[in-house]
Amino acid sequence: MKMKKKDVSESLELRTENMKVMYDKRKGSWDLFLKDVQLLRNATVGVTLSDEIPKYSLELEKKNIQVDDFKDHIGEGEKLYAVLGVQEDIQLEFNLFLYRKIDLIALDLAIVNDSLMDLYLNTLIPLSVAPITGGGLLISDMPSRCTILGNNLVMNESKITKMDGRGIATNYWSSAVCDRITGKSLVAGIGETANAIDMITFKVEGDKFGFDIIGGCYSDLSNRPLRMKAGKTFKLNRIILVPDDNIHRGLERYAKYVQDYVAIRLHKPYAGVFTGYSS
Repeated sequence: MKMKKKDVSESLELRTENMKVMYDKRKGSWDLFLKDVQLLRNATVGVTLSDEIPKYSLELEKKNIQVDDFKDHIGEGEKLYAVLGVQEDIQLEFNLFLYRKIDLIALDLAIVNDSLMDLYLNTLIPLSVAPITGGGLLISDMPSRCTILGNNLVMNESKITKMDGRGIATNYWSSAVCDRITGKSLVAGIGETANAIDMITFKVEGDKFGFDIIGGCYSDLSNRPLRMKAGKTFKLNRIILVPDDNIHRGLERYAKYVQDYVAIRLHKPYAGVFTGYSS
């Protein structure tokens, strides 16, 4: 497949009719726009190894960046591929898929251990927009107007959090944020069966809005890090981002993508049983 670079300067652009991603090759960060309105600023990826100190793409070695077309069983669009050096012979491989017709983003993040030693992996971070590094979630100019929807760890109940001037909300597996006045929303969650403990955190400090998705790569419930043998690769489950002007439509679009990507087929039950389910 022929590589299709959009820009030879310090940035690369991926675009659909309604969405745009601008990737800064120097920083290793990206911005997201919906209908030319910016939603994410300075989004990064990262990793936490056994030293428990997160390392983000802003500080990692930029080894390879390219943009290609892609096509899968869901649709087609443009894919950004970036390789980031963590340590000698240890690297992150980041793929960002921008689907043309369905206006959503899929994120894949993997760590490759090409060293001769085993390593211990605490977390993979497919998305971080932290105000401390210049990042920001720009879904609303007043974060206190936002409501967060989400799940607890065992998914036995839903959570609704109304943000204020200083607040934090952590959900698991999937979450959504919505401005109650404008209706602008962003749905984020797993796009396939989880292989980590995926935590989605929103944090407000005054007018600054932060947003992180972290995959906890633990080997047991005591949060012991995952051991990766030399020569092995670990890819975190896919993460999906669905921006929309209507949160109800955004949630439906997220559910439809997961259903189609994982090829979930709901079988219609016998007549008269669970009629609400069968309708």
